[in-house]
Amino acid sequence: MIEINLNTNFPQVASEIRQAVIDKILTDNHPILIIAASGVLSLMAYRIHTEGRRANGSAIGRYDPAYLKVRQGRKYNRTSDPTMIFSLTRQMENDFTVIAEGETVGLGFKNVYNYKQKALNLEKSHPGTYGLSDYEESIMLDVVNEYIDGLFT
Repeated sequence: MIEINLNTNFPQVASEIRQAVIDKILTDNHPILIIAASGVLSLMAYRIHTEGRRANGSAIGRYDPAYLKVRQGRKYNRTSDPTMIFSLTRQMENDFTVIAEGETVGLGFKNVYNYKQKALNLEKSHPGTYGLSDYEESIMLDVVNEYIDGLFT
């Protein structure tokens, strides 16, 4: 029996091709990025606007009693729960969506006022709320990695 050993740089080439695919996806505003962002949109909105938690899992904060009375009034008819949830009229939370502009895909607001006057100020006073949690980030990465893996199988 004759034995022939072949040395190849195939693993290195495959790794470089995979990286080139990733780079292309990131620079071309690929639909998989929109799909991945869409996959975490509801998770993130629920965490912020229902549970009142920051990306690290800690509470955003608590409403002071005077503001809580305003929230409970006839105009807003909110609960007596003092957990801060970044929601009063639901306008901002309903405006939270996937934004795809140029080569960038992310989560944000269609209405500039909701972004500049509300979300930025809320994030400034309660940092870490609008970031991705570890779980949300893992969901996005799983979606993108499964797509990329599918290209190579």
